[in-house]
Amino acid sequence: MTFNLFIVHEAGGFNLLDLAEGKLAVITKTYKRGEHHFTINVI
Repeated sequence: MTFNLFIVHEAGGFNLLDLAEGKLAVITKTYKRGEHHFTINVI
């Protein structure tokens, strides 16, 4: 299963489309820790 994510910040918003569950987990864990920076490799 893949997921679509919409992110909003000061400079605007953007979509990350067709994310694998593992990539989404990286983003959600980072957000839950209160961090605002993360890097994922989206191919």
